[in-house]
Amino acid sequence: MAYLRKTETEIEKDLYRLVKGSSLATLIGGSIYRRQMRPRDARSEDIVLTFVSGEESQEQNGIINLNVYVPMISAGLGTNMVQNISRCETIERAIIDFIEGIDSTEYIFELRSAPITLDDPEYIDQTTINSRIFYRRTTF
Repeated sequence: MAYLRKTETEIEKDLYRLVKGSSLATLIGGSIYRRQMRPRDARSEDIVLTFVSGEESQEQNGIINLNVYVPMISAGLGTNMVQNISRCETIERAIIDFIEGIDSTEYIFELRSAPITLDDPEYIDQTTINSRIFYRRTTF
């Protein structure tokens, strides 16, 4: 049975399926998770999708966060961990290519802004690449 409107969980799951079947998924060394499912102590390169907001009228639209966690690398003996700049650059480009290449008859997806790379060295030495993805889905 096809529903005219979808819940936030269904919309998030739809994007999850698209990511899982993409070249972005094969590029990432770890797993793909939905919100709150990634283990807290994970140190792998992972993707996490989280529904952020949604509005309803004749079309559903809103934002889903796509975060990629990238392990930091050592800058040398006795130094702090640093961002793996070349790896982050590769993933940022792959995110843009993935979003721009989605072929869906149900949704329109677009980046709300360029992927943003944030360091959090106090939290298990990983960099987070955050992408805010806008979706639009017609309900009639």
